[in-house]
Amino acid sequence: MNPVDFEAFLDLLQEEFGLVPEGLEKETELAVIPGWDSLFLLQLVALLERRQKRNLPIRAMIEARTLGRLHELVTEVR
Repeated sequence: MNPVDFEAFLDLLQEEFGLVPEGLEKETELAVIPGWDSLFLLQLVALLERRQKRNLPIRAMIEARTLGRLHELVTEVR
């Protein structure tokens, strides 16, 4: 699974974690999303790595500040 477009990425967040996508945009700061914390991020990384069958750039994902940046890192071709 590779959520190529941003809407598919938001759908994944809703399906797997119950995150309501209304009002979420690429510019949305992760810190303002209810329930977003380091544990949430680690669970997301683990899920995406299993689905994509590849390692993701964890350090860059931890440093990401917006949903858009996180999405870019997930969809990067390496």
